[in-house]
Amino acid sequence: MYKKVSALLLLTVLSQWLFTTPAWAQTSAQPAAVKPIKFSDYELPLTDYTLANGLRVILAEDHSAPVVAVDTWFRVGGADDPANRSGFAHLFEHMMFEGSDHVANGQWDKLLEAIGASNNAYTQNDKTAFWDVAPANQLPRILWMESDRMASLAVTDANFQPQRQVVIQEYNQRIANSPFGAPICASLPSRCKAMRPTNCPSSAMWTISTPPLCKRCKIFTPHTIAPTTPRW
Repeated sequence: MYKKVSALLLLTVLSQWLFTTPAWAQTSAQPAAVKPIKFSDYELPLTDYTLANGLRVILAEDHSAPVVAVDTWFRVGGADDPANRSGFAHLFEHMMFEGSDHVANGQWDKLLEAIGASNNAYTQNDKTAFWDVAPANQLPRILWMESDRMASLAVTDANFQPQRQVVIQEYNQRIANSPFGAPICASLPSRCKAMRPTNCPSSAMWTISTPPLCKRCKIFTPHTIAPTTPRW
């Protein structure tokens, strides 16, 4: 019995000695040198050119993963909303998903989800942006769909009315129902008159609730309006 206990104690001591770092080794070990991060190691080479139709293309190649990201920017945003009519740019962000000549209403997300792609959009004062992330071999489909809605957006009253209500609801949810959201947003134009046209958030929608209607929106299509402020 005593021999067994002695053997177990010996094995315990040996395991402690073999698998733990001695205290003297811990105190004498020097920390490894930390290599500084060089952002230049992560920068991608850019190819920047302009197509015959005026569309600027910035291409950044990265073959570390078999995916492609397409980010389409229109140089039209909340700053280009008509005076006393806020929210048109944001509304058109929504309208861009409502169909075109070759992509029916309700088919945009279905065509992209079928290939494992994701997409969304956002509106700011100086731009409206649409992004898609898809398998790399599906780039032709992404470019075709983006070009189709760019050239032949279906601006109809049937498409306009539901999206108008959606955008009003977004305003209510994000601004009107948030603490101090509506008062702050409503006071900006009067306090920042000298900063027109960027004195009002692009999501502001209190005036879109009174009928600008589809006819007014057709005038505001992104390819027919010129930016009112200098852009990059």
